[in-house]
Amino acid sequence: MIWSRDRLAGLEFATPVPPEALGQRAPQPRIAITKDTRNVDFRRPGFRGNQMTDEEQEFFDELTRPPPDDPDKGP
Repeated sequence: MIWSRDRLAGLEFATPVPPEALGQRAPQPRIAITKDTRNVDFRRPGFRGNQMTDEEQEFFDELTRPPPDDPDKGP
C-alpha cells in the first residue's frame, strides 16, 4: 500500500522487509565482452559496365543521354 499525508509519504510491503535490505541492489550478471576476430572486407565492389543486362544498359544510356537541342530557345 502507498500512502501520503501532509508532507510525508510511504509504502507498505505485503511481507516485512528489513530496513537494511532496502538500500541494497540485487546482483546483476556480468556481460561477457569478446573481441570480434572476423576478417571482413568493407570495400565496395568495383563497377563493371558489362555486368548490366541489355535492358539495364538501355535504361542507363537513356538517363545519361544529353537533352536534344531546343530550336526555340536559341544559343
